Amino acid sequence: MHDLNFKIKYAQIAPFSVVLSKRRKSNKVAIKDSRRNLVSLPVEKWGFLLLSMSAIMFLGFFIDFIEISYIVVPILLPVAETVGIDRMWFALLIAMNLQTSFLTPPFGFSLFSWKGVCPLEVRTLDIYKGVLPFILLQVMVLISIMLFPHLYGLH
Repeated sequence: MHDLNFKIKYAQIAPFSVVLSKRRKSNKVAIKDSRRNLVSLPVEKWGFLLLSMSAIMFLGFFIDFIEISYIVVPILLPVAETVGIDRMWFALLIAMNLQTSFLTPPFGFSLFSWKGVCPLEVRTLDIYKGVLPFILLQVMVLISIMLFPHLYGLH
């Protein structure tokens, strides 16, 4: 009986494992193609930084930092190393960028936390307006980290 149950479960799982293994191979090929395309862009270090930070900031408007970390960072990090960007500096830029995206509407997760602890008369729009100076400050710090990494103990 135990052997029969194993064969039935194997027969149910086997088609999925074939599909998933083929999908995994196609995903690896897609990631390699993405990296190759990013490395072959006509922009160098600064163009890549501007492009990658803009993409992370844009994605931070709509998805959580965990998804960005699992999807985008494994694609961008090897490209950054190929272009000659220090890993620690790039990681700090990404972390600062993700921190800024916590505050950006429409899905700023910190904004929802603030809404939960604010009095009822405080509207969500008030929180969105109030957070703009902090977003501006964080973008300025992000730019200063990009331009003056030696001030932050990098390079």
